[in-house]
Amino acid sequence: MGKTFVATPGFNIRAVGLAIEGQNGHTLLIEGGAPRLSSISTITHELTHIWQYSHWDRKKINKVWGKEGSRELYEGMAVWAEIQFMLATGEVAYAKRREIISRGRQDEYGRGFLKYVEKYPLAKTAGELADTPFLNAGDPLKGGQ
Repeated sequence: MGKTFVATPGFNIRAVGLAIEGQNGHTLLIEGGAPRLSSISTITHELTHIWQYSHWDRKKINKVWGKEGSRELYEGMAVWAEIQFMLATGEVAYAKRREIISRGRQDEYGRGFLKYVEKYPLAKTAGELADTPFLNAGDPLKGGQ
């Protein structure tokens, strides 16, 4: 993106990945130099957004859920997906840390994650999953768009 990160005092949350929908397809940007598991987690999160862009009726979601509720749906599912992927690939300690952090967040990522984990409980392996948001492609939180 041509931007340079400038650190500030204290703890700052910043995006290390970005999924962009364009006229000619999708672009995934990931900050270079991040640790391996952080990069994998971020890629999973951003690929989930690309999946959402391809499968969800955004106008309908925005109409039903509003701007804030829609952001919670998008970010909550993406956080759920990154944590579930890490569990399913055996990165349990990393996934548990991300889950604890996400459960404590008071923003759209945390609130959205809590909505998704309530409807789609996390499992230690992909084979243990009873249901996933990906199986309900047009139906965010099973409640309809």
